Amino acid sequence: SVPVQAVLPGSASNVGIHALTVLPNAIAGINYVDNTSSITNGSDADSNQTVATNILNATNEIVLGTTTGIENLILKTYPNDVGGVTVVGPFNPDNLRVQYDNEIDVPVITTDAVSFTTILTTRGNPTTYFTSNRPVLSVTSVVGTTNGTNYLGSQLSFQQDTGPVYGYSTMSFDALSWFAPFPAGVNIQLTVQGTYDQVVENIQNTLDEPQITYVTADILAKRAQEVLIDVTVNVAALAGTDLSTLEQAVVAVITSSLNSYTLGENVSQYNLINLINTVPGVASIGIPFTLLQREDKKQNLQVLTITDYEYARPGVITVN
Repeated sequence: SVPVQAVLPGSASNVGIHALTVLPNAIAGINYVDNTSSITNGSDADSNQTVATNILNATNEIVLGTTTGIENLILKTYPNDVGGVTVVGPFNPDNLRVQYDNEIDVPVITTDAVSFTTILTTRGNPTTYFTSNRPVLSVTSVVGTTNGTNYLGSQLSFQQDTGPVYGYSTMSFDALSWFAPFPAGVNIQLTVQGTYDQVVENIQNTLDEPQITYVTADILAKRAQEVLIDVTVNVAALAGTDLSTLEQAVVAVITSSLNSYTLGENVSQYNLINLINTVPGVASIGIPFTLLQREDKKQNLQVLTITDYEYARPGVITVN
């Protein structure tokens, strides 16, 4: 066999199997030729419109003023810390921070929790806000610097800002809430220990860098919220199938699927049915499911809405 190459470029030179049987010029010692497979790798030149579209798409992937550019910046800068990212612009119906039409939220999937120690001073106010720009996740102790008293639980509690505007970001109004305020004018210095999301803080610092930040845009990174999904489904087994093994396999396929969901991806009973049907030994599925709900809303629905600030994960999965 010998390689062949078309004289003219483009898809017009592609030929089917056994199409090349005649030599244009005789060659001594060769009686015949035959292509035993199709030749199909000829392609036409891109049109001007296609070239322009390809350039635009490639540019959008690196230009920071675009949705794709911001997402790629974060994913490439924090490849091991971020499980997903999306950009929620001012015209996105999910946007929770619309005021001047220039607010852009950047929810990220992260499970980061780094310990911190900080000093706060209360001045008799019922609420003591954290002064550091970090999204606080938990508070483990609040000790009077001079008297050694741990006030957490007995005289105050931690109030995480879960509001739609600044919650879960470096601008969140996380605070310590006193059950009974100290007398006005009395200053008490507190040593506070807890955890915060350092990844969100780092991403915000990246977005605020002079070469990246935008004069006309207000960009805020936020920790996306995990939504636990409860599923209860009845499955009938084919004859000879071990029921315990089948139930475990169905739980495993549902769990694996929900663990792969990204930001803003709705959970559909229809999609889960298709997955369950791939499990060997399944004869039939009870439809509708006995239960398909978000744990935080307790509404049994066939399609669960997940906003761009949220991502689904498996809650209680039950197979009967």
